[in-house]
Amino acid sequence: MTRTEFQLQAIGDPRLAAHVTSKQATWLWSIDGRHVLWANPVAAQAFGAANAAELAKRTFGPADPHRRQVAQLASRLPQSGATRMERLRGFGARPGMLMTCACARLEFSDGSHGVLISAAEMPSRIMPFEERLRRLVEGQEAAVASFASDGYLLGASEAARLLFGFRSLASAGLEALRDETLAHGSAEATIAAGQIVTLRVGSGAETGLVALIVPRAAEVEPAPRP
Repeated sequence: MTRTEFQLQAIGDPRLAAHVTSKQATWLWSIDGRHVLWANPVAAQAFGAANAAELAKRTFGPADPHRRQVAQLASRLPQSGATRMERLRGFGARPGMLMTCACARLEFSDGSHGVLISAAEMPSRIMPFEERLRRLVEGQEAAVASFASDGYLLGASEAARLLFGFRSLASAGLEALRDETLAHGSAEATIAAGQIVTLRVGSGAETGLVALIVPRAAEVEPAPRP
């Protein structure tokens, strides 16, 4: 599975979904520690990246302490995916301090693996929920957008901006889509640009929506006869 695919899978994978809009930093690393396959907005910011897509492009060298710790974790974490608490250097910890993290080795449907690391401590600055939703979709290659629970647009990838121009689900006549998503966790509908699939993220007062837009296939004109 590619890093781009991981960016989208995280939203729907129950093992990762709880961390998507969390106030606490969570990363999914490749088992060799060279790359961050996915990170929530707080985790991306902790590494100086604007969003997860930007962080996923980074390669961590052999001397990087994060890479070494992740590789060591991958070799000793239970294959069952059980969570183990670890004290790690870096990962959002203050200089010279250790961060308590919940760690697990995860296996995915294509046989690939990753190391999930979730900081147990809150960052010194809590990122506002609307900012977390906005950063969640920015920089993604796919056409994805995020909405507040009332349906107002908070953020969108470049591909999503090209497909629609509405500022809220209500203005696009999609109130029923919003209501169904909030009630049941997911919903889909057809819009002028194609198919829109929405997922509920977060919980309680911090509940939002993420929408994936599948563009309508372009019609191919038949080639002129010679």
